Amino acid sequence: MQSISGKTLRTCGWKFILPAVLLCAAVAQAQTFTPLADFTNSIGGGPGSPLIQGLDGNFYGTAGDSGIGGRGAVYIATSGGTLSDLFSFCKAPTCPTGANPYLSLLQISNGDFFGFTFGTSDNGTLFKLSPTGGVINTLYTFCATTCTDGQLPRANLIQARNGDLYGTTNAGGTSDNAGTIFKLTTAGTLTTVYDFCQLTRCADGSSPIGYGSLIQATDGFFYGTTRTGGEKGFGTIYQLSSSGTLKTIYKFCKAAGCLDGSNPVGLVEGLDGNLYGVTTGGGANGYGDVFKVTRGGGGLTVLYSFCSQTGCSDGNGPTGLLLGSDGNFYGTTANLGSNGAVPNTIFQVTPSGAHTVLYSSDLNTESSVLSVMQSTDGNLYGTNSTGGANGLGTFFKLSTGLGPFVRALRPYGQIGETAYILGTGLTGSTSVTFNGTAATSFTVVSDSEITVVVPTGATTGTLQVVTPGGTLSSVVEFQVFQ
Repeated sequence: MQSISGKTLRTCGWKFILPAVLLCAAVAQAQTFTPLADFTNSIGGGPGSPLIQGLDGNFYGTAGDSGIGGRGAVYIATSGGTLSDLFSFCKAPTCPTGANPYLSLLQISNGDFFGFTFGTSDNGTLFKLSPTGGVINTLYTFCATTCTDGQLPRANLIQARNGDLYGTTNAGGTSDNAGTIFKLTTAGTLTTVYDFCQLTRCADGSSPIGYGSLIQATDGFFYGTTRTGGEKGFGTIYQLSSSGTLKTIYKFCKAAGCLDGSNPVGLVEGLDGNLYGVTTGGGANGYGDVFKVTRGGGGLTVLYSFCSQTGCSDGNGPTGLLLGSDGNFYGTTANLGSNGAVPNTIFQVTPSGAHTVLYSSDLNTESSVLSVMQSTDGNLYGTNSTGGANGLGTFFKLSTGLGPFVRALRPYGQIGETAYILGTGLTGSTSVTFNGTAATSFTVVSDSEITVVVPTGATTGTLQVVTPGGTLSSVVEFQVFQ
């Protein structure tokens, strides 16, 4: 397939620190967009959530339609563009394994995948799938009776430092059907950690939605967003302790016209320790923004407001952010408003707010939702939910010149525990260090995986692996805790 080579783009960004200040920056970046494969009726179909990189170096995702059973699949994508289904749902009329998977998957150290389906009653189920696709279990079904346990999970699962899985539901719970935060053991025991809308007029938030609407930061606290609730009903940012105490650290639409944004859909921690995220509405132009906020909630800064360019060529309705290996942030827009023929985009924004459109979708063939992630080879990989030769979506690569790096499957651990390192070109590696302290015991499992025992004397800092091709470093520090 043919590549589309990069272009230089000039953008203008809004920065808002009460009062608003207009900043304009020219950013040049070369990029190459390469279509890799088209989904078919028998392989996936309708992918919508960001891929994850598995321990074997391949990419894994969920497709809500098609597959052998016609009700969605978990699929595998290689960096060379080969697609295959790992598991197809609803092979039997009663759909015993659920139907229509959605959101991104989570993989843990033993290789098992965890994810969600809408289930046969559209209330949501949580499943576990073996890395070979041969064994699947429905671990939990939401809203089996009165929905006090939550309904419709709408955020990706995370695995916390304590080994348990955490997530949120968009509805259900014990307070005004406003959603919950839950904890789940890998064996399937669910505990509700917090019910939203406990305070008058849902001042503590309601309806957590978004790929990154729950994270665990380097300080050990959980942080997240709610799409509604708060001071005026336009969403919140919250901090949650491991014991379940919730503190609202920001309520959106504090400024007239919601210049600070409205309806947030996720967070990511930057290298500076601050939290970064996006809103789908509000901002200077009413079509969403990128923001930064301190973990203590001391202040929020709008870094960029979408639809700042002629014809909204920079897109509107951002869907989330990821931290890139260069310390900048990457994301997509999905034209969530009724703003005409606005392209969906893949964008980069720096911590200071300089914004660049890296790719604009072809409205004739790719007017669907884009999603992206970064592989340890440095490239961005993603999907369109429709379009392509079969109209069922595409798998693509976007190269921006970023080099390879390593990352830990779980970026934290204790001395003596086994850490799992993902990378590219790891065969023949001769050294693994934790903030300069060399590991005495490690195994190169494959070209994409190393298992290593966290050595005595290790401290929080950069992971480094010496490979035949050079030294690879982690972007996110590995947290060593007691």
